[in-house]
Amino acid sequence: MAEVIIDGVKYFPLSWFNIQGDIERLGEKIEAKVNPEVIIGILRWGAVVACLLSDYLGLRRVYALGCSYYRGVQEKGGRVEVYQEPNLKGFKGKEVLLVDDVSDSGATLAKAKKHLVDANLSPVYTATLHVKPWTSSPPDFYVKTYDGWVVYPWSNIEALSSVIRKMTGKGITREEALKTVKEKLKPSIKVFERAETFVLRDKGWGET
Repeated sequence: MAEVIIDGVKYFPLSWFNIQGDIERLGEKIEAKVNPEVIIGILRWGAVVACLLSDYLGLRRVYALGCSYYRGVQEKGGRVEVYQEPNLKGFKGKEVLLVDDVSDSGATLAKAKKHLVDANLSPVYTATLHVKPWTSSPPDFYVKTYDGWVVYPWSNIEALSSVIRKMTGKGITREEALKTVKEKLKPSIKVFERAETFVLRDKGWGET
């Protein structure tokens, strides 16, 4: 997908067609090396990828591990906390595949894997559709590297709202920010209207 530059920031808007192709390539890479018996998606969006990947791999059950990334105002880094998990006891002795959409800083993927390993699960393989070149936790399997902000079809409202807020935070008027996002990222009418509504309501999104 062609990159889009907005206010000096690089974005990569992806379609469901793009995602399906990447799911197939990721599935091929996984099957060539391992035979996972359990697939666990990291909430929120890793669970979406895990569901799509389970269809390719023929795994009928998908489990979810809830992780949240927190960073205080004066914190340089941040911390990841696990807030939900499946019954891990039933997975012992099985090959586990831990899935997320992207490994950005790598903090969430590293914390999630450590949580499973600490529960005596082994082996635990990791897979993401995409990675950032600066990630501290490259997964065992991935398809592409993006050196910018990936705009996924399952979270485009959240992404658009965040882009608009970043722009207005730099002194750009809300009207100009809305116009630029509409022209550059070309969202559907409904998605754009929804993102605009959230911005007008000043509804924030937490980091994950």
